[in-house]
Amino acid sequence: MAVRDQGGYALVEVVFAAAVISVGVAGLLGAMGVFARFAAHPDGAVRSAATLLAEQTLRLAQDAYKYGSPDLPRDTEWQARVAIAGPDAMPTNVPVTVRTHVEGSPESAAIDVAVSYPGDPKSTNRSATVSLRGTLAVLAPVPGTSITRPGLVPGPPVGRSGLASHPSR
Repeated sequence: MAVRDQGGYALVEVVFAAAVISVGVAGLLGAMGVFARFAAHPDGAVRSAATLLAEQTLRLAQDAYKYGSPDLPRDTEWQARVAIAGPDAMPTNVPVTVRTHVEGSPESAAIDVAVSYPGDPKSTNRSATVSLRGTLAVLAPVPGTSITRPGLVPGPPVGRSGLASHPSR
C-alpha cells in the first residue's frame, strides 16, 4: 500500500483556523471595550478620590485620638472638594461630605469615617458613600518622647580615689 505525500493544507483547514483566530480576537476586543467603559466611568475616579480622602481622614483621626486629644468631638461632619482628572479630561473638583464618629475609652477606640459623593448621573443612585472603620488598642506617647520606669538611676562606677573612673580601652 503506497502512502501519498501530504503537500499542503486544504482550503477547509485554512478557513477553520481563520475562524478560530477571528473569534478569539473578537472576544479580546469585546473584553477590552467593556473594561475601557468601566475604567473611564466618571464614578470610578470620584470613588477613588473619596476613598483616598477617607483613608487620610481615618489616619489623622487615629493619630489625634492616639496621641491624646481629649477634646475631640465624637461626631463631626464637613463639606470638602476632591480633585479628579480623567484621561483626556480637564481636572475638576467634586463636592463630598465627610462624617466621622469616635467611640472610645482611654484603652481603646473605634473610629468610623464616611465620605459621601455624587453618584453617576446616568444611574438611579444619585449619591454613593465610602465607609472605613479603624480601631486603636491603646493610647500612645507623643513621638520623640522616651519612657523610663520609675526608680533610682544608677550612678557611674567609682574608682579607688572616690572619683568616677572611666574604663580603660
